Amino acid sequence: GGYKLYHSLSNSGSMEEILGDLASNELSVVVDDLGQGTHYFALTTVDSNGLESSLSSRINVNIN
Repeated sequence: GGYKLYHSLSNSGSMEEILGDLASNELSVVVDDLGQGTHYFALTTVDSNGLESSLSSRINVNIN
C-alpha cells in the first residue's frame, strides 16, 4: 500500500487531497507554495486493494 496527504487551512474544515500514491517507504514529502499562516495536514493509508483508511489526527504547521 501507501499513503495520501491531505491539507486544510482550518482545524475543523474539510481536507483536500494534495498528494496521493505516496509509497510506503517514502519518509518525507515537500509541499510547495504554502502562504503565511497555519496549515493543517493529515494522512490516510491505502492498502494493496486500494481501500483507504480514515484520516489521521491533524497536525498543524505555522508559516511565518
